[in-house]
Amino acid sequence: MDRGTAFDWQINVATRESIDTLAFSGVDLGDSLLVLAAGSSAFHSQNVLTRINSELSNLHRRVAQQNETLVEQRSRLESILESIEVAVIEVDPDGIVNFANGTLERALGIPVDRLHGTPLANTIRLTAEGEDLLAAIDSVDSVNSFEDAVLSSVSTGHSIPVSGVIAPVSGTHGEIVARVISLHDLTVWEQRKQMILSATLMQASRRITAGMSHSINNLMTIVLGNAYRLENPRGALPPDSGAAIDSIKVAAQRAASIAERMMYYTQDQIHRSNQQNLNAIVREFLADWEIPDNVTLESTIADDPALIRTDRAQIETMLFHLLQNAAEAIGTAGTIRVHTTIEVAATNPPSRRTWRLLVRDDGEGMDDETRANMFEPFFSTRFLGRGLGLAAVDGIVRMHDGKVNVVSAPGSGTTLDVGLPVE
Repeated sequence: MDRGTAFDWQINVATRESIDTLAFSGVDLGDSLLVLAAGSSAFHSQNVLTRINSELSNLHRRVAQQNETLVEQRSRLESILESIEVAVIEVDPDGIVNFANGTLERALGIPVDRLHGTPLANTIRLTAEGEDLLAAIDSVDSVNSFEDAVLSSVSTGHSIPVSGVIAPVSGTHGEIVARVISLHDLTVWEQRKQMILSATLMQASRRITAGMSHSINNLMTIVLGNAYRLENPRGALPPDSGAAIDSIKVAAQRAASIAERMMYYTQDQIHRSNQQNLNAIVREFLADWEIPDNVTLESTIADDPALIRTDRAQIETMLFHLLQNAAEAIGTAGTIRVHTTIEVAATNPPSRRTWRLLVRDDGEGMDDETRANMFEPFFSTRFLGRGLGLAAVDGIVRMHDGKVNVVSAPGSGTTLDVGLPVE
């Protein structure tokens, strides 16, 4: 280095305790160096270790918190799985049981602790139509559902009907790390359905009994009252006997009508059928119907014949109750719209023809509960003793292999859509 030359030096000095970087700046004076600035940057190993230990402590604390969260979540999940009525089994890719909930133990009597860590195929059998669903479980790579299967214990032979799914569980990189089997015990589900059905039938029976008792009691009161009026110890009929006899006839006819409508509902009515044109029946019935003062009637009846083998009186009974129900729903004033059409379904072979009758009213409409019960005998939102009309409609439609659909909501009126298959 020449005299008068400026310089910048950095010297690293390493010891057991530190790593120092020494920096010098100055000018060469020939026989000596003039140092104008000097500095030192030291990274002590003790400081580095302290910082590393602090970070490790923070990491350890976070890992412990996450472990506590995972344990709590696992405990909560296991509690949920223990409370449901679905048997859940998890197996690893080799078919070894990782988890099974208590529902499986309650269904087959197999202790859950005996399942953990053992091959599933050594404990249970799952078959559907002769196929062993567990034989190829290690190849299941998508959700596989099954119905009407049989789950059985290898040790006891006890079996139950089940349905369910086998689904893969994917890891963080998309690989399959486990498979989960969910099983529904169809025996329990069938028992529950029967309980609901029994409760529903019991409620309907009570309603039918109350309605029939009320109606028949009223009619019998009329019959007995007029029979007492006709009593005469001398054998001669009283002067007003004609009116009494007429009242007895009317009461008897009403009782017969109640019985007839009940037979329609139970499909127990004698079916005196011959070929009829449904559109012609509707057109003629509307022409003769005595329209209530609060109702405006609008109708659009299809010209094409809708031929069906039926009893004309049954179709007229159905029309009467549909229109009466619509008129009673209207209130002060409103419109009933009657529309018929024939729809042809493009089935092959042959094309299926359906006659549709739509009766719309702009009345008060119905809520979900009323709509769900409207076809039950003696169900009525008006007063006791009513409620056979729509039950008769439902029975007549079912006798003809048809369907009734209802569209209604509070304040939006009601549409009853009757569909009957025609020739």
